[in-house]
Amino acid sequence: MAPRVWNGSSLATVAASGKSPTITAAVNTAAGQLNGSYTWKMVSLDAAEARSPGSVTSNVIQLQNEKANLSWTADSDTDITGYELYRTTGTGTNYYFVTFIDGRTTTSYTDNASDLDILEHRLLEEHGDAPATGSYFCEPHKQRLWWGRTDTNPRRVFWSDPGTPDQVGAHNYLDFTDQSSVGDVVTGLVGDFEGMLVVFLERSIWTVSGTGQIVSDVMDWVRTKSNAVIGAVSHRSIVQVPAGAVYTDASGEQVTTPRVMQAYFTPLGDIRLFDGNNDVIISTPVKNTLGTALYAQRTKVHAVHDIENGHVIWFWAGPTTSGDDAECNQAVVWNYRWGVWYVWPDMPMSASTTVETSSDTQVVLTGEAQTSKGGFCYEFFDGDSFDGSDIPARWMTKVIYGTDNSWSVRAPQQLMAFTKRFRWLDIVAEADSDVTLTVEWMSGSASDEAVGRGSASKSIEPLGLQLITSDGNGIDTSESSNITVPYDSVQRIINLEGTNGDFVQDVGCRIRISDDAQNGSWSLEGMTLGYQVLPGATRRLQ
Repeated sequence: MAPRVWNGSSLATVAASGKSPTITAAVNTAAGQLNGSYTWKMVSLDAAEARSPGSVTSNVIQLQNEKANLSWTADSDTDITGYELYRTTGTGTNYYFVTFIDGRTTTSYTDNASDLDILEHRLLEEHGDAPATGSYFCEPHKQRLWWGRTDTNPRRVFWSDPGTPDQVGAHNYLDFTDQSSVGDVVTGLVGDFEGMLVVFLERSIWTVSGTGQIVSDVMDWVRTKSNAVIGAVSHRSIVQVPAGAVYTDASGEQVTTPRVMQAYFTPLGDIRLFDGNNDVIISTPVKNTLGTALYAQRTKVHAVHDIENGHVIWFWAGPTTSGDDAECNQAVVWNYRWGVWYVWPDMPMSASTTVETSSDTQVVLTGEAQTSKGGFCYEFFDGDSFDGSDIPARWMTKVIYGTDNSWSVRAPQQLMAFTKRFRWLDIVAEADSDVTLTVEWMSGSASDEAVGRGSASKSIEPLGLQLITSDGNGIDTSESSNITVPYDSVQRIINLEGTNGDFVQDVGCRIRISDDAQNGSWSLEGMTLGYQVLPGATRRLQ
């Protein structure tokens, strides 16, 4: 499709304007100053010196010490008072002002201005050419709109004229092709990052620096291939994260980003950070989960930046019973405030974005991905229902091995070499209404979906204290009911005894907590796990 423009009420195709007349060029064999291949453009001016979009590019003519005869049809707009004539040099593609032609009805001119003379004149900034038909992306950068990738030129990016995003010169483009990128395609653009435009290909990342000024008849855009190992799967999978974001690197160490970076989903099935030259993997904690992402559906991956909660959500397509023809059905979440990851299964969302309202600076909206339903738009983090059904919340630990309690001497060490009997769990949780939690426990080698060795249901009932006056009398509402202030937290102790009266005996234990998805919301504030170390097993087989 051709690029579209939105005027506030309707969409229209961005098309080249033919308001300025098109020039027809012919060789004048008389002796002159023109040498090379030339094209011309014309810009109509009215009495207020307002410029119309430039004309269609003239035909090309080649001259050797000759002049050029130019002709056109008079502009049909009676407000036009004259024309600005622009021309390339004999070996260039930029258009420079040649002369002003007075009078709307003037329809011819003989050009004999030398290249050296026009190089000192104004550059054309009203090309009037529409963006390339079938452009995949557009991104603002340096007061221009950059249009990226077409089926004909999959690694080419076009820049618009300053302040006129719908006008793109025919020669205003950069091609991101080298010996290693042949066959690659542009997958996304990010503007104004460290003063650069970042161009994501599927297998590489490039940057564009410069201001767009013309130096010696050459635009000063400089394209540079970065050291990134891999690119991004889609434009919508790229999110800019602030400085101070926390992540866990491949060696398990927590790292804080020193500046703003780009987080993106890669074709290798991981999520990385790009700092302007290098990339680093940050999704190691969810490596196995992302390993099920369908490469064939990579262009559907999209992300939303939830600034209020300090996390980024990536929606992606995983395996389904219907095969590889799948929509996005899962999500992973990186909370960059704490450097932790969450896995959100059963998230069929095909699109996501954030908007602001008169009462909220951020509202997260997502669109239904199941084609059998379609048309649904959901507000995230508002209520506890999804298309009329409840959404259960689930929290699960990694393997808990226990420590040797050596706080006063050194950092406590994990007791991975010892078998333990896990006896009880003490949790502190917060809820805004009555919620029943199901607590399950299992051995350390259990998977996320494993059936628990045992379970117990505990209700969280935020009890409260009645408000009283200074003399000890209670304060009632107009309906004579008590006014209470609820406790923030509720503590519960669970005996980790299995269905057969036994306890988990293993080197580690995993805990899974889920709710009944009926009322309100809850959060786990802390927990203590009680266990005893059993004798033996101080040395383990390789």
